[in-house]
Order: sequence, then structure tokens, then C-alpha cells
Amino acid sequence: MATHNLTDDNAPNNRLTTVVTVHPKPTDIALTGVTGPHSVAQGDTAHVVVTVQNVGEVDVGTPFAVELTDGTAGGAVVGTQTVAGLAIGATTTVDIAWNTAGAAITGHIVIATQKLPDNKSTNDAIAIAINVNAPVPPPSSNDVAVTAVSAPGSVTQGSAATIGVTVQNVGQQNVTGSFDIVLTDQTAGVTIGTQTVAGLAAGASATRSFNWNTTSAAQGGHTLVATQTLSDDNATNNTRSVTVTIAPQPVDLAVTGITAPARVNQGDIAPVVVTVQNVGGQEVTGSFDIVLTDGYNGPTIGTQTVSGLAVDRRGGEQRDRTELRHSREHRFHFGLRPERGRAECRHQLRYRPHRRDGRGDGWNADDPRACGGSQHVAHVQLEYDVRRSGRSHAGGDPHPFRRQRREQPGLSDDHGERSVDRCRRDRRERAWLGD
Repeated sequence: MATHNLTDDNAPNNRLTTVVTVHPKPTDIALTGVTGPHSVAQGDTAHVVVTVQNVGEVDVGTPFAVELTDGTAGGAVVGTQTVAGLAIGATTTVDIAWNTAGAAITGHIVIATQKLPDNKSTNDAIAIAINVNAPVPPPSSNDVAVTAVSAPGSVTQGSAATIGVTVQNVGQQNVTGSFDIVLTDQTAGVTIGTQTVAGLAAGASATRSFNWNTTSAAQGGHTLVATQTLSDDNATNNTRSVTVTIAPQPVDLAVTGITAPARVNQGDIAPVVVTVQNVGGQEVTGSFDIVLTDGYNGPTIGTQTVSGLAVDRRGGEQRDRTELRHSREHRFHFGLRPERGRAECRHQLRYRPHRRDGRGDGWNADDPRACGGSQHVAHVQLEYDVRRSGRSHAGGDPHPFRRQRREQPGLSDDHGERSVDRCRRDRRERAWLGD
């Protein structure tokens, strides 16, 4: 309002007013500069550096963001950084990293924008062009890997185990020089063996076998480590391991032989020789017994003691004797019945078949050689070697020990009870024991 102070005759025009609007000092954050690489390979990271300045007349004390978008990709946001306030006239820079892994292989316009509302929006954004190129192929590598170690899970101590180790050239370069594969027992701290591979083409594999003698290996778990010695670009796959358990040797005593006379007379002494062998892997230091029993009626004939037995050594032919003192005659029981599944034995009965007149099929009763001479062999099954005749049988048959035969055409089909020493007393028997 303007007024003059002279007293005059027209006071109403002594004063004049006008309105003036007062605005606050302006806030203005400007992006004044941007830098970045001219081009990057797809998959690389492009660093875009943006310069931010407070060109307004008030301090900015609140944080604000600077956002980077890909204008070529429809304004997709590719990165953001935060500015924690800015005084009047102050300048700062932010580095926004752009990962181009998914970016198209072409030129891109990336735009940086400050997100603080201010009094001037024309200076809030700035852009830069960056080309995204095709990715550069990695350099060819030299890399041989141990890809497999094959071994049994358990090995008996003292036996040999075969360990297979496979290596593969997983790099892009052919390996033309030789290199070694070394197998070590990490548990025992010893080297089991070394094998050489004379070069390996890219992508090719090679397997080497190692023989591990476990004689001196302690019982328990052993970690075997296979290592290839070629210096390559990747050391993390140059070794591989496997665990093998060394088990104790088995204890095994075997009865490997028994000999006895094929026939004895009642009342004679029959020598029986039994052989025992340590076929296991551990020495037997304690005593053990060998018991001989009669398989016919089950009694124990005798017992001998062996005071220990070393590995792979035979017992000293422990001899046992028994007296056959039965009240009746011993007979052989022959049964031509293989379908019963019993072990088939082979006995020889010696006799000489003799035609009475050169044409007949009978025996010459007067020929003393009728039970000797040429041999005919019968395949038989022994139920028992020696039996008493005349015992009652489970089925009530008073004559259970019969010799059965294969019938010959035209001969009698009867079955008779015969002992070997009664052959001469019944020479007219018309039976033939077939082969």
C-alpha cells in the first residue's frame, strides 16, 4: 500500500494498494551427468554412474532414490540407488549396476531418473546408450577329473582286491602328455600303486586297475584315495576316495578224507583213517576232537583230540580203530533205486557166468570158478555198508536186506536175499546184474 502525507482537498486518492504473492524457496534436484560403458557382452554387468546435484535454494534432508530403467525394454527397471539427502549446491554420484544376462543383443537406451518431487522436473532424468553384444566364449580349459573309483565294500584280510580308477578329460583341450594316477591307502599312509595314462583326448575316459594286497592291512575301514597328477585348470576334481573294510580271516576246519577197508570179517579190527585240514585263514590254537561214529546204528566208535592246527596243514592222520563184534552175519544191501536220490556207490561182484551146454543160460554148479573170473559191475545205492541180517524192519519184513537187480530178458523176476560169501551155495540163481 502506497500513501502520501500532504493534506489536500481530495483524500481518497492519497492511497493505492497492490497484492504480491510470496513463494517458498525452490527445491530442485538435478541429474547433471551420466557415464557408462559403450558396450558390454551379454551376461556382463554394466556400471552406470549418475551425477546428482542440488540446484535448488533449500537443503534436502530426506533420502531419495535414483532409478535406472531400460528404455529399449519398455522402461523396465534395471537398478536403483539411494541418496541420503543433499545440501544446497552439493553434488554426489551413484553407481547403478545393470546385469545384462537377460538383455537383448542390441543397442539399449538406459535412463536414470531421480525420484524426489521438486519444483523443476525438466532436469530430473538423464539417458545414455549402451550396446549389448553376444557373449564371448570362455577360453578352452585343460581339466582332467577323477570321475569314479570302484572297489569292493569288504575284503578278507590277506586276499587281493582289485580297485578300478576312471579319469576323464572334461576340458576343451586334448591332453597330449602323459600323467599318472596314484592310489593310496590314506588310513595306513601307504601308496598302493601308480598307473600311467599316455594322453587323453577332450571328452575321453580311461580306467586303470590296481591290485591291493591286504596281507599287511589292519582290520577295519580303509580310505583309498585316487589322484591324477596332471596340473590343470581345476584342482577340485583331481581326487576321489572310497572306503573298503578289511574283514578278519575265516576259521574253517574241514574233514577232507576218511579211509577204511571195504570189507572185514566179524571180530576183526578195522583201521579207519580220518584227515582234517585247516582250510580257513586263521590258525587254530585250541584243541578240538574228531569223533568217529557208526553210520549204521549210530554208536560212537572213538574220539581223537587234535591240539591245534596251523593254516593249510593237515591233521596228522588221526587213527581210530573199532572191533566189529556182531552176533550175526554182515551183509551188503544193494538197491537199484536211483530215484530215491541217495548217493550212488559202485561195488564189484566177481563171478563167471558159464553155460551148461554152450547154449543154455544156467550156471555150472560144479565149476569152482563160478564166483570168480570175469568182473561184472553193478551200479547200486548203499543204504548202509554193513548190516546185521535177520533184524526186524520198520515194516515188519524179517528179511529187509535184499539185493535187487535189473532183470535180463527171459530170466526170473524173483528177488532173493544173498550175501556175497553164499554165492557158491546158490549157483543156479538165474539173475544177472546189468552194467
